[in-house]
Amino acid sequence: MNILRQWFIITLLQMQLLGCAMVGIGGNDVEILKERAQARWEALIKKDWDAAYQYELPAYRQTHDVNQFRSKFGSKLQWKHIEAKNAVIVQENKTADVKLNLAYQILLSDGVPMDNEVEINERWVKQEGDWWIAN
Repeated sequence: MNILRQWFIITLLQMQLLGCAMVGIGGNDVEILKERAQARWEALIKKDWDAAYQYELPAYRQTHDVNQFRSKFGSKLQWKHIEAKNAVIVQENKTADVKLNLAYQILLSDGVPMDNEVEINERWVKQEGDWWIAN
């Protein structure tokens, strides 16, 4: 019985170590994704177009300059705050879905500002060893 108990304990420890290693690998990319998504949106909130542009796919940056990138954004919304909530890696660690909460203010037609929050779902792609926004 003592040998069976030792085998059981050793097996449990090995499973825990394997689980920690797997979480460490996937968890690292999840944290990197959340940080990159958060940093991108913080740059957008500050209207730091050059910094936000750096998170675009390399292929996009080869065909669009920062002024073309900037023209994608209107002036009716004023972003206030962003919080990266969750990142889920899919498709063999090559794509990921990131959920963020965005607080913003919009000017209504009568000029009155209205505050609101929305959950944003973004698709990110891993290329050249890093994560890039794909939407």
